[in-house]
Amino acid sequence: GGTVVSLRVGALDVDARATLGDLPDWLDQLENLKALSLERLQTCPQLACAEEKLRKVVTIRFTGCTSSPPTWMGSLTALRTLDLSGCKGLGELPEGMLSLTGLRTLNLSFCDGLRKLPEGMGKLKGLRTLILSWCKLLKELPEGMGGLTG
Repeated sequence: GGTVVSLRVGALDVDARATLGDLPDWLDQLENLKALSLERLQTCPQLACAEEKLRKVVTIRFTGCTSSPPTWMGSLTALRTLDLSGCKGLGELPEGMLSLTGLRTLNLSFCDGLRKLPEGMGKLKGLRTLILSWCKLLKELPEGMGGLTG
């Protein structure tokens, strides 16, 4: 028989400063993972079945990356804090992020290329903190944001 390993890691920090194609297969063994930090990546990692493998993650830091955030982030229903600060390649927030209805904090500071936020931002009813400092190209906010009371 094989050996079953249960890793009880609460946080994983990846500072690649390069290309990370896929997140490792063993990631789904990190059953208690609550925080994932992916910093300074040139391309975003792909992850099959992210909603299953990262179902308990409540905090993601995807900071200083040159690409847009991966689409799988929109499937993480437990996510409460998303830090995309310093992502130079982020021109607009992907529509998939609007499904993160439990999101409390969204940090988009220093996203130099950010030009617009999705029209459906008002769907993020739990959003309490939205940080947009130094987003120089962002000229207006979507209309539906006035209904956010957090």
